Amino acid sequence: MYLISACLAGVNCRYDGGSKEVRWVKEFMEGKDCMLVCPEELGELPTPRPPAEQVGGKILNRQDEDVTENFLRGAEK
Repeated sequence: MYLISACLAGVNCRYDGGSKEVRWVKEFMEGKDCMLVCPEELGELPTPRPPAEQVGGKILNRQDEDVTENFLRGAEK
């Protein structure tokens, strides 16, 4: 089984509510056993959501909220 980032497969789960579909990813998936995942949604962050980036050892969104635990929870699932 292949684990594929859901937004790269065309699922609207990015922070802005859109996707970042990549043609070769969709082609790669054809006929294969694939699981689509969005770590941010698995970490219980909403879609859409404020963009976030790593700052030092934390992940902060544009509203300076610490969403590190959400990202870690999503990565663990």
